Amino acid sequence: MRLITSVIAAITLLPALCLAAAQPAQDACREAFQTNMVEAALAACEPLAEQGDGEAAFLAARTYSLHFDDFQSQANALKWLKVARQAGLAEAGYYLGLAYQHGQGTYIDLDKAIDAYRFSANRNNPHAQRNLGMLYKEGNGVPRDGAKAFELISRSAKAGIIDSQLTAGVMLLRGEGVEKDERLGHSWIKQAAVAGNQDAQLALGIMYSDLDIEASINWYEQAAAQDNPYALYHLAILYLKGLRVPQDLQKAREYARHSAELGHLSSSTLLQSIDERLAQISPEERAAKAEAEAAKPVLTDKLKSELIPQPKHTPKTKVVIKTTTPPKPAKPAAAPKPPKPAKPAKPAKPATPPKVTVAVASPPVEKTQEKAAKKAPEATAKVSTKNLTSGKRLTSISKPAPVAAPQTVSGLQSLEWILLQPGKEYLTQLVQLATLEQVDAYIRQHKLAGKVIYFPARTQLGDVYIVLFRTGVTRIKKARIISRKALPASLVDSAWIRPFNSLQKAVGPAQ
Repeated sequence: MRLITSVIAAITLLPALCLAAAQPAQDACREAFQTNMVEAALAACEPLAEQGDGEAAFLAARTYSLHFDDFQSQANALKWLKVARQAGLAEAGYYLGLAYQHGQGTYIDLDKAIDAYRFSANRNNPHAQRNLGMLYKEGNGVPRDGAKAFELISRSAKAGIIDSQLTAGVMLLRGEGVEKDERLGHSWIKQAAVAGNQDAQLALGIMYSDLDIEASINWYEQAAAQDNPYALYHLAILYLKGLRVPQDLQKAREYARHSAELGHLSSSTLLQSIDERLAQISPEERAAKAEAEAAKPVLTDKLKSELIPQPKHTPKTKVVIKTTTPPKPAKPAAAPKPPKPAKPAKPAKPATPPKVTVAVASPPVEKTQEKAAKKAPEATAKVSTKNLTSGKRLTSISKPAPVAAPQTVSGLQSLEWILLQPGKEYLTQLVQLATLEQVDAYIRQHKLAGKVIYFPARTQLGDVYIVLFRTGVTRIKKARIISRKALPASLVDSAWIRPFNSLQKAVGPAQ
């Protein structure tokens, strides 16, 4: 009887003992994956995956996908994704759907892709909702169903997926699968554009072209700064024809050339047409136009007052100027006529200037100028932040000497700091917000204190703060891994991972 009782007790405790034994192995699997220790991750995760551990299977699958490109590794990833999906992981269903839709480690099978996406979408995975919605929108593998497509895509958009916001906005503008609502559609598209989606920026450029040409050009230039060939083409057309903007053939040529280099065929034809127009302009006319452009002030008076340090007010001083060749007094006229006033001395020629003795009350002019000259190099560089996110390059900047970037930097930074960062290093651009209060709330909400950097930008649509995460690496795949490790996955999925030189190109000074 006592033996039977002991056996029953042992059987009762067995699940708890197994769980306790598995816990260190699960921790080792998770830690190796998060620290990019590829061999250690596979060694720790695959044995657990063999036992049906869903998280370990998913981490093994992602390790193969992120670090290997050969077909066998993709097949291994597919195998472990099936195990993870069987364990109920919604994200595994999304990646499994991608594998079947695009033939990664297997043949293309839309039926299996749709089944995997539906499994994940029903568990509120926004990426699966977007992909499944697009299949319904296009009638690809399923009957075309605009209402079902909009339902899925709008759920994804509300979850923060940027390209879903653009698609939902366009569907609302067209009344595709939903009642037409231009105001709400414009709102969704603008939200995607502000987040950095170049297709949304292009769409706004087209939408504003007949309403507000400055806003239209602003959005075109934001997309052009991301090398969008269509935005570059539209800008070339605007400046070639002088459509509500001054005609500028040189600017039109530059936009057309850039677009053509990116493979836009119509821009190649347009570039040839612009070159023919330029060839008809005489060298004299071209030189006169260039001289007129050069004579234009770089900054407006208002911007100068905001950006250029103003000298402190000093009390006016009387200056007595004595020359070695004073003017001769006029001869007195016959009475009763008053005497003629003295004629002013003619200004001396530059080659032989007259000697001048300057007597100054206080402070001395020469010493004041000398002190100002000494202080000038120490003045902090002032930069115009106008159109920071519009793609317009700044026209004037005094760059300080490069300095080594600190190892750990967070919080509010200046534009100068952005310009001094290594151009090949990748950053993760998270969001643009209107006020510091919104930035603080965003950081608190997502627990980003000490992790992110933000800096102010002045655009034609108002002042914003751009929030970014610095990765410290020069490979986009590693940057994505580091970002996923340090930031919430929901933010990284909708973020824009780009090199610093991409940002610097948009905001740096014109060469």
